[in-house]
Formats: sequence, structure tokens, C-alpha cells
Amino acid sequence: MDGGLLNNLPVEPLLQNYEVIIGVHVNPLNTAIHKLDIRTVIERSFLITISNTIQSKKEKCTVFIEPHELCRFRVLEMKHANEIFDIGYKATMQMKDKILAVYNP
Repeated sequence: MDGGLLNNLPVEPLLQNYEVIIGVHVNPLNTAIHKLDIRTVIERSFLITISNTIQSKKEKCTVFIEPHELCRFRVLEMKHANEIFDIGYKATMQMKDKILAVYNP
């Protein structure tokens, strides 16, 4: 589930009812900024806020998936949707053993 702007990784409603929580963060912070136009500054401010929220909540997840390769893309860059999907799929498959271990200890 997506928490929107205020709660980007809403794990709290799940903590009391579920033993296994798989968290996914698809907007990793890009540390290599090459241009600083107004759009980049606004987007980066937004992503820094999200990143701070995520950092405190990811430890509450049993498994946390964050494909760092996604930082190459802007937040609303839909023309690369297939590539973004593939990156997410590969990152999840890299975590496959950890995910399965949680369900089959």
C-alpha cells in the first residue's frame, strides 16, 4: 500500500496484524546530482523528505527492497516504465531467497 505524501511506508497499520512485512521503496535518493535547475531542487527536496521517513520505518519491515538503480529516473518519468519495472523485478528476484526464508523458516 502507498502512504502518499505524508506516510510513504505505512507499516504501522500492519505491525499488530502481520508477522511478515515486505516493504518496497522505489524512490531512492540520487546522491550524484549534475544539474540544479528549479525542477531538480524541488524534486530533490521532496525525495529527501521521503527518504527521511523511509529510513525510520524500513527497520520495521521483515524484508526491505530498494532498487538503488531507480535513482537514475525522475519521479514521474513514465516513458521508462518498462525499464523501471524490469529493475524492480530483478531487485525482487535478488531477494527471492530471503523472502522465501521468511515464509519457510
